[in-house]
Amino acid sequence: MTCPTHHTILRAKRFEAGGQSLTMREWARLAGVSPCTFRKRVDKRLRDGWTVEDAILTPPQRPGNKSRALKFPKLNVELR
Repeated sequence: MTCPTHHTILRAKRFEAGGQSLTMREWARLAGVSPCTFRKRVDKRLRDGWTVEDAILTPPQRPGNKSRALKFPKLNVELR
């Protein structure tokens, strides 16, 4: 899977989660990761049957750290 091009990002679809409607690039910036990494993570979760909101707002599982709540710093949206 390749990362979206700049042209694709400019016309990107908006995804709603936590009461906010943002592009993947905007969600990635708020989460502090690259847009490519964020999109791959969300795309995989959606293929696995996750809801859009859960796919966006749930932080990645880290070994030995099972229940760590995080927040998008600028939105005050709690990640599950």
